[in-house]
Amino acid sequence: MKYISSHMITFRRRFLVFLFTFLIPCLLVAGKSHVPHSVLASGTWYKIGVTQTGIYKITYNDLVKMGFSPESIDPDKIRIFGNGAGMLPESNATKRTDDLKENSIFVAGSSDGKFNTQDYILFYGEAADAWVYDSIKKIFNHVKNLYSDTTYYYINTDLALGKRVVPFVSLDTTPNSYSRHFADYLYHDIDSVNLAKTGKLWLGEAFSETRKSMDLSFSIPDIDTTSMILVATDVVAKSTLISSFSLREKTHGLVDSILVDSSPPTNIYLYGQEKLSKCYMFHPRAELNFTLKYNLPNSSSFGWLNYIELNYQRNLDWTGPQMKFCDPN
Repeated sequence: MKYISSHMITFRRRFLVFLFTFLIPCLLVAGKSHVPHSVLASGTWYKIGVTQTGIYKITYNDLVKMGFSPESIDPDKIRIFGNGAGMLPESNATKRTDDLKENSIFVAGSSDGKFNTQDYILFYGEAADAWVYDSIKKIFNHVKNLYSDTTYYYINTDLALGKRVVPFVSLDTTPNSYSRHFADYLYHDIDSVNLAKTGKLWLGEAFSETRKSMDLSFSIPDIDTTSMILVATDVVAKSTLISSFSLREKTHGLVDSILVDSSPPTNIYLYGQEKLSKCYMFHPRAELNFTLKYNLPNSSSFGWLNYIELNYQRNLDWTGPQMKFCDPN
């Protein structure tokens, strides 16, 4: 007769929990069909890094600097691959592009079958940080990329024919809505401090007895001065007492007052208290000059700014040279 201790039973239970919680879902994911190999497995590739969202131009000289011989390139075989903005989803259940996807591009001067000195390539590149639209609140929230400040695209010229931007046929139907304004957004988010030396929360500017405030300016061309701005301020404080931040704008005065809970000294695992506050500022101006002040209750208190995020309305006037716009309504 075999004797099984309670420790062995506990171990087996934990093993079963691990098996059904972690291992089996991974096996299911592994069982999905995938491409047999990456597109980067063959051919000659060059990597392009972008830090802002917009249309990028690759010239003859740019190709030379990358290492290409433009005269020997078949323009129809120019291809650019990249998956765009934002981090990969953390959940395996979230759909994502397998490998790199090919982007539709525009190649000027390709009709003669040669890439000449005046020819160029246009492609749309996205920044590493992403903006996610909240369809219920009709606002945009920024998602900071925790691992990179650059998005990379890959260019190839010696394999297959490439995807191209195709002409878009304009609608000839009667409009059912007119837009004179569009939704726009900005943020300030510096990642320089990690209080716990672990985790995903990175903070920016620090406040203490020696530095109690900071100034921050935003420039918003063609802002709709009859509308309002949604101001989201996320701060962290470490203090044995309840403390507060005050956000002021040079013209508007006090915009927001943010109370932050205390951090009990007995909790050695609590490195600080985070607080997100949102408020509206009416009749905004094109130049906004904010001052964020930490009202520390004692000299041993410390504060940090995580981010400030703005959602606002702009007049739909062309400012160029590039301009993206959308109207959630």
